[in-house]
Amino acid sequence: MKKIKYILFIVWLIIYAKFASAQSIVSAGGNVKQVGNTTIAYTIGQSTIASGSFSGGNVRIVTGGFEQPEFFSSVEVFEIDGKKVEIVISPNPASDWLRITSEGLTQQGLSVTITDIKGRIVKNQAYDGVETTIDIQSLVQGLYILQLNNAKLDVLKNFKILKQ
Repeated sequence: MKKIKYILFIVWLIIYAKFASAQSIVSAGGNVKQVGNTTIAYTIGQSTIASGSFSGGNVRIVTGGFEQPEFFSSVEVFEIDGKKVEIVISPNPASDWLRITSEGLTQQGLSVTITDIKGRIVKNQAYDGVETTIDIQSLVQGLYILQLNNAKLDVLKNFKILKQ
């Protein structure tokens, strides 16, 4: 009986060792592509990082994963009255300030409103349609909605902002 237990133990040990050693590291492949002034570096199973220029500055976007830069930029391209509009909000997430830049906004009387998750307005300021900086140091950490409004206070676009 002891011999059978001993043999079963050895068989169990061999099977356990086989499955325990089956775990391995799978290295991810990837590549770098460049088209004009835009560079895209990627690895399989990780994030897509895109870099390019916008309004005389550089933009870097990370859509998720592990290789993340110091900050992110939220970039939105949409149409207003049939015209292409491009808006960049950076950094996002932010701790002290947000910078908003845009191309293609020609409307007058624009404003930016930041609301908390419950819909309460926590910041509101005019926006010239080109560039502005918003001080968010006084906001508590959390998720906020930044709204771009026209002169009639209609919401043109919503953005999610994370305050760190």
